[in-house]
Amino acid sequence: MTEQENTEEQLSGAKPVVAPWRKSLNWLSRIAFSLLLIFAVLMAGGRLMMPLVSSQRAQLEAQLGNLLGTRVSIAELKGDWFRFGPILEVRDLNIISDFVTAPHVISQLSIKPALLDSILARSLVIDDIVVHEPSFILRENPNGSWSLEGLQAGAVDYTDAIIDFLLTTGRMQITEAHLVLHWLNGRELTLDNVYVDLSNRENRHLTQIQARIAGQQSPFQLLLEINGDPRQRFTASAYLQASQLELHEYIELPGIALDSARLSGDFWLGVQENMEFTLQSSLESVNLYGSGTADSSINTIALDISDLELTLDHGSDEHWQAWLFRG
Repeated sequence: MTEQENTEEQLSGAKPVVAPWRKSLNWLSRIAFSLLLIFAVLMAGGRLMMPLVSSQRAQLEAQLGNLLGTRVSIAELKGDWFRFGPILEVRDLNIISDFVTAPHVISQLSIKPALLDSILARSLVIDDIVVHEPSFILRENPNGSWSLEGLQAGAVDYTDAIIDFLLTTGRMQITEAHLVLHWLNGRELTLDNVYVDLSNRENRHLTQIQARIAGQQSPFQLLLEINGDPRQRFTASAYLQASQLELHEYIELPGIALDSARLSGDFWLGVQENMEFTLQSSLESVNLYGSGTADSSINTIALDISDLELTLDHGSDEHWQAWLFRG
């Protein structure tokens, strides 16, 4: 087309033809600009609103108190904004009961909601939780459930709701926890320096636990991976490492009163969907000492094992295999 023909086409008033890809690009640009504008408004509004969270401390205390059926006190409630999301921080949360001498305590609690996921799901989705220095005493109820000591077990069973929360929270960390468990039969377990790191990605759930039984020097470590919902079909694997772990207070044998049951070694467990499992262990040492009870014909019992490899395979209800190897 010559310059004269181009000039005549422009003077004729003909509407220029716009390529379809240009129209699509214009629409995409407008949509992107609208989304960025909405995101900027949410970010600005969130940053302005988060400092006002501190004024809701008394209301949060009342709501938690009504939920738990007891008094709750919070020393500090603070809202902040980190990167692209809000953070709620609670300091010195105390659950107070007239039936126990010391309150249940959480020194510091930090909650980070997943803002975009919460909007899409139309419900609160937690991205990250950090619980620092909690101290709880749990007691088993006659129906098999557990509740904080001094608080009456409610009529509603929240087990499924708690499991759903644990499986859908992006990550939860618990540091320097103190936990006391009381069973109905009088057995008691105290755990100190408890560390828990739980992370979830779709149907894959990873948990790392490190704790020390009160009065013992060495902690034990547990790694657990679950694929699927543990209430339905799932596969799992676990690893336990223990060093000089004393367990005689938690083992019951008929006719035998144990004085010591000390264990050191590594353990691996694999579980399939049909509940078939394989247990492997590398035992550094097993020391078992005790004596017979008054109604038993056993006088004394002593067992010392070292450097033992054990594999136990449960392929079906009627199929068991075991292998033992000495190091």
